[in-house]
Parts: sequence; structure tokens; C-alpha cells
Amino acid sequence: MPNRRRRPVRFLSCLLATALACLALPALAQDAPPSAADLQKALAQLQQMQQQAGAKGDPVDFHELKKLLPEKLLGLPRTEASGSRSGMMGMKVSEAEAEYGQGGKTITLTIVDAIATPLGGAAAWAMLGDGYEEENDDGWERVKTVGGHLLHESWSKSERTSTADMIIGKRFIVSVEVSGAEPGEALAALREVDVDALEKLASAGK
Repeated sequence: MPNRRRRPVRFLSCLLATALACLALPALAQDAPPSAADLQKALAQLQQMQQQAGAKGDPVDFHELKKLLPEKLLGLPRTEASGSRSGMMGMKVSEAEAEYGQGGKTITLTIVDAIATPLGGAAAWAMLGDGYEEENDDGWERVKTVGGHLLHESWSKSERTSTADMIIGKRFIVSVEVSGAEPGEALAALREVDVDALEKLASAGK
């Protein structure tokens, strides 16, 4: 259900976790830590996913992604910004992240360039597919296509947490998490990000 992540995590770690989940290992079903053998199987799964995706090229400099972090989101000032470049098994990733906050509400925005990774398996929510929807007394989770981009959105009433994630150009993943939120606020914040600029970067990299 909603809020599968408490806050954005490093993309490659998420990718590895997704590969582990895809294997449906008994240890994972029992919430046990993955063994060394489990990790080897997951890494092999990632290699296969990467070969099938045929992803090539280098991610954009994370300094360029940092330029796309707005100074304000939902009227809240940016309090911190950072960027990084990392790699694992030849899968290079650039990432920029910013924190926003004021008056008990906080927002975390992350932009990831995953051009050299198997993006189709980059996030567990993407595997749920367009049209997925789940709801209970505490909140909801949805996956749909908006403006040609696959969008994931969730809301938790008990935690007052709203999240939104969007894949742009089969390359960029924009993720927003709002704490102390109302339903739909993460999507509202995501709409303040310059998606057009990311689309241009994605097109330029083809």
C-alpha cells in the first residue's frame, strides 16, 4: 500500500531491491535479510534486465540536474540541495536531490538520470502497470499515465504523507515526497518541476 519508501533512497539500491523482489525468494517472503546467494541471483537478474533493455550512454552531469531543482515548491523554500554520480555493474546514475520545508511541512524532491540502467524494472511501482489502483481506510496508491508519462501516486492518512513519482523519456525519474501533507500535494509539487526541460534532455540523449 501507500508509502513503500519513507524517503527517496539511492537509485541503484532500489534497483537491486526490485531485482530481489522479482525473484520472489522465500527469505524475502519471511522478511529475512537476503543471503549472499540471494544477492548474487539478484545481481544476475539485473545483468539480464540490463542486456534486455539495451540501455546505452552516460547520464547527464548531476550539476545540470541540480539546476532543475526549484528554489520553492508549494511555496516552501529550499533548505538543502545535493547531487551525486554513482555506478554499479556498469549502470551509471546521476542524481540531484533537494529538501524544502516550513511550518511543519517538508518536501523531498529527487531527479534521477537512469539512462544506463534497465529502467523498466527501476521501481517496483512501475511493474504494477498503468491502471493499477489500491485503496484502504488509511489511504490509496495509483499508477496511471499523465501527459504520456507513467505516474505513481500514493497517500497515507495516518502518516500524512503524499508521494508522486514520474518516469520521463524512459530515462529520468522524478520523485516527490511530502510530509505533513494533504492528499495529492506531492503531485501538485511535481507539476512545479520543469518536466519540459527533462524531456528536451531525454530527446537530446537519443
